[in-house]
Amino acid sequence: MAASYPLPTNENQRLAALHEYGVLDTDAEPAFDGLTDLAAYICQTPIALISLIDSQRQWFKAKVGLDLSETPRDQSFCTYTVCQPGTLIVPDARQDQRFANNPLVISEPHICFYAGTPLITPEGYAIGTLCVIDAVPRVLSQKQQESLETLAQQVVDQLELRQAVSALQEAVREKKRTGQALENAVEGISQLDGEGRYVTVNPAYGEMVGYSLGEMVGLDWRQTVHPEDIADVETAYQQMLQVGKAEAEVRGVRKDGSLFYKQVVLVQVRDTLPGQALHYCFMKDITSRKQAEADLKRAYDDLERQVAERTAALTQANQLLQQEVIRRQQNERTLQRQAQRERLMGEIAQRIRQSLNLDDILQTTVQEVRQFLAVDRVFIYRFDANWSGVVAFEVVKAPWISTLGRRLIDPCFAEQYTERYQQGRIHGMDNIETAGLSDCYVEFLESLQVKANLVVPILQGETLWGLLIAHQCSRPRCWRSLEIDLMQQLSTQVAIAIQQANLYQQLTAANQELQRLAVLDGLTQVGNRRCFDDYLEAEWQRARREQLPLALVLCDIDFFKAYNDAYGHQQGDTCLRQIAQAIQDAIERPADVVARYGGEEFAVVLPNTRRT
Repeated sequence: MAASYPLPTNENQRLAALHEYGVLDTDAEPAFDGLTDLAAYICQTPIALISLIDSQRQWFKAKVGLDLSETPRDQSFCTYTVCQPGTLIVPDARQDQRFANNPLVISEPHICFYAGTPLITPEGYAIGTLCVIDAVPRVLSQKQQESLETLAQQVVDQLELRQAVSALQEAVREKKRTGQALENAVEGISQLDGEGRYVTVNPAYGEMVGYSLGEMVGLDWRQTVHPEDIADVETAYQQMLQVGKAEAEVRGVRKDGSLFYKQVVLVQVRDTLPGQALHYCFMKDITSRKQAEADLKRAYDDLERQVAERTAALTQANQLLQQEVIRRQQNERTLQRQAQRERLMGEIAQRIRQSLNLDDILQTTVQEVRQFLAVDRVFIYRFDANWSGVVAFEVVKAPWISTLGRRLIDPCFAEQYTERYQQGRIHGMDNIETAGLSDCYVEFLESLQVKANLVVPILQGETLWGLLIAHQCSRPRCWRSLEIDLMQQLSTQVAIAIQQANLYQQLTAANQELQRLAVLDGLTQVGNRRCFDDYLEAEWQRARREQLPLALVLCDIDFFKAYNDAYGHQQGDTCLRQIAQAIQDAIERPADVVARYGGEEFAVVLPNTRRT
């Protein structure tokens, strides 16, 4: 919403200048009160104010003849004064259309006459006014107006003085804090004035140069620096004045004339009081370091001399050494690769011994092989009966295509390669374009983006189970014997894992069948007495624990012995099987169990079943 009163064009800057003084809402101060008293006396008015124009109000720093401490800005005469140069005089506000309906005119204090002079800061911002007010029409003489303007300048001077005093008080507090830090610092710290004289020093600084703290104050820094190094410090001082900080390493002079090396860091003190030019000097004794550097330089010079004397002899020795280093590096790389291969073989063999999950073993194998060989693709290919097959496990590097789950049909494979792989042949191609392959085989490999490949058969006895294949898709590659041996050993380990998994599957099936037979009645194919006892005990405990009903049905075949004697044991067995099947057909829930309890006795366990 637009303001109902005029605003200076530099309103934001004006408000910032006002707030910078930090005077709003402060207590009355005699210096300002005296100026308002003098203004009222000179202008012969009952009211005089020092009014500061804030964003939404005018606040009175000093006042005579008025009980208010502030008013809204839209009622302020002074807000018009700060918008114009010079003094604003309103002889009769009742006749001025800007103020005729102002609440301060039509009610207390019934302003009629107003004269206000703007308070102009040194930067040119009008932050408020010194004004005089009367309840009757009147005018000011030229002398009174000039006096009012002079008093307004004195108000501004008083504000500037107040701000400077506040800054001085903060500087005193800061100096006190600095002094406490200087007293406790372990490094030498001093403060110097613009003439290069020590103002304050901490005990560590005085101890380094051998002076008491009292002797240091007022001492020129040049007396503590070797004459030949004074120019270096002066250069550092000029650099500090430009960028705020500079360093130098020079020789220091103690009071007794002895020398030591010191590192000095000069830091400019900003926000000092007018007329001050202070800086800090942080000093560290580096004599030990300089001595060590000198010793090191002497040793280095001596070493250079010795090296120069033996250069000719060492050149040949270095050549021989380089050759030996190259040979050893090659051997080391070979040993590292062999160690990696042994580690890989050991890890896979360990997994085979510890895990019966064939999928995990085969997936781990292709992952480890791709990492070890640093190839683009490794997969295990599982054959079907017609020598086609599927990629069962794969790891592939982007951006090469994935073949996982694809059924790869090579028209040349069955007639050219099957027998060779069954005999354990390992096939490595460094470059498919120069390997003399048949066109159909080249076309097949190109469809898989292959440039070089290494193929090792996976055998189960004399049966070709599948292939372990490594592909280089980005470029041709020369396969090394170490890599070929690794693939061959891994194929053997994979074959062991497959055989072990098959045996485990057979063992699991056999154990499951034994488990089934252990609780099954061989004649009737329902549960036997052991099954009945175990199941009844378990359901009885569950019923007690969960407070559930449990029903038990016992069935005894009447006259079975006479039937068995009359028709024979085979017919008796048939009768028992038919009765068992009838009972089995009668139950409806998976949790209900039928068991042969005795010869012609049957039992039915009905969990969670009531009598009715």
